[in-house]
Amino acid sequence: MNQLALSAASLQQPTYVALIGQPIEGNPLAIYAASLPIDVVRLRLPGLGLHRGHARADEVATQIILAVLRQVISSGDYKLVILNGIREAINQGLLAEKEVQALAGYAPDDTEIAMT
Repeated sequence: MNQLALSAASLQQPTYVALIGQPIEGNPLAIYAASLPIDVVRLRLPGLGLHRGHARADEVATQIILAVLRQVISSGDYKLVILNGIREAINQGLLAEKEVQALAGYAPDDTEIAMT
């Protein structure tokens, strides 16, 4: 994931990296963000980086994260969007595979999405 992001950014391709449930601290991409077109953002889902609470509150938090990702993907501001940790979220049942597949439909033709 890091190599992919650095390769795209070094070609001056604006890159967005969502670290789903993972801390930014200590991630080498955060260091490069000052000099390359990389935005590294931590997104915490209930059960993955965020403690679970009331079921309805967890659902709202999850829907907010999906809305943020839809906006980022559809904006056209990034040529590469990396959703790092999304597979773990699906495997843990925190996101439905159908919801994640729908995210790809929001991407403009010149935006690539990598799901790891």
